[in-house]
Amino acid sequence: MQYKKVIFICDYAANYGGNFLASLAKLSKKLKNNQVKVEYVFPTSAKYKNWEINLNDYNVSYLNLDNEQELRKYFKRNLVSKSIIHTHFLGAKQLLIIKRIVGTRSNVKIVRHEHMDLDPQGNKLKNILRKVSFRFIFRNMFFIGVSPSVYKRLCLIYGRRHSYLVENAISFNRLDKNGKNPFSTNSKKHLIIFGTDYKRKGTDIAIQALQNSKYNSNLELDIITHNVEEAKEYIRQDNETIPDNVKVLSTDNNVQDFYNNSLAFLSPSRHEAFGYAVVESAYCGTQVVASDVPGQDTLKKIPFIYWVKKENVNQLTEAIDSIYEKSDSEKQKEARINKEFIMKNYSLDAWVDKIIDIYNKI
Repeated sequence: MQYKKVIFICDYAANYGGNFLASLAKLSKKLKNNQVKVEYVFPTSAKYKNWEINLNDYNVSYLNLDNEQELRKYFKRNLVSKSIIHTHFLGAKQLLIIKRIVGTRSNVKIVRHEHMDLDPQGNKLKNILRKVSFRFIFRNMFFIGVSPSVYKRLCLIYGRRHSYLVENAISFNRLDKNGKNPFSTNSKKHLIIFGTDYKRKGTDIAIQALQNSKYNSNLELDIITHNVEEAKEYIRQDNETIPDNVKVLSTDNNVQDFYNNSLAFLSPSRHEAFGYAVVESAYCGTQVVASDVPGQDTLKKIPFIYWVKKENVNQLTEAIDSIYEKSDSEKQKEARINKEFIMKNYSLDAWVDKIIDIYNKI
């Protein structure tokens, strides 16, 4: 297909663009250089987000992505022959609306980029029904999974002919900026965890592991979240009070500041699709502890990461203690090797080439 336009439809309204928008911006630039028009559609809630990613070179619209009438008006004005509609974070209802609008036009291709995975612990009957109905409803669409685990499930649902694997990439420029120390307590060494999705990210496991550490009094766990009060309430439900060495901090665009001023990044997730932050933190030279769960386990190729079993508090505690005892020279050596590996294997340029190759195949 010799496509003329790519429309990115993203149900995305986070406070910072991160690797996600950095990846799309890099892809958009290459498409534009190849005379392909690029447009973006975001939800209305994203209209006033101050993203660090500049999209001023492209037509950007903000719509109610659940409103079929709004989407029909947009596509009537903007959809042309030989277009690709590349969706991100859209739910089944939103995808169905787009599929109805596109109809039977064979010169318009719809790609769903799947950033999340079905919960393997979820209702099995529900997952089977979803598989059968989704294969029928979304036939003739194309799907991209961000990890081998996600890709495998896409193949089971939609078939290998319509499914592709492209692991996520990292924007190194974002992480190379000099910043400031975001922590107020500098007398302790800091462990960090991204806890917006409190239970799935294993934040409760990290708190337990810290309390069990023999270096408890010398450590502080900083939970970085979009919902500070919600996270505090979860902690109180589990512990009655918030431990003195546990702090809850709001997210920040300069995520590298958290990594650069921390002893270790913890990712004891119960369930993952990929794990951007694991790669980011390892690139920044932070020690990393991650749970061995599908999706996240694809990052085992990164040389120096501590791997622990799912929901295993004791193993996480042991990893924290080992990191605390490790010499600075050993940490620096591991950091250098990790960074070299990540630069070689998770670059935006390689990611862009893989996506364009898929565009040329569908």
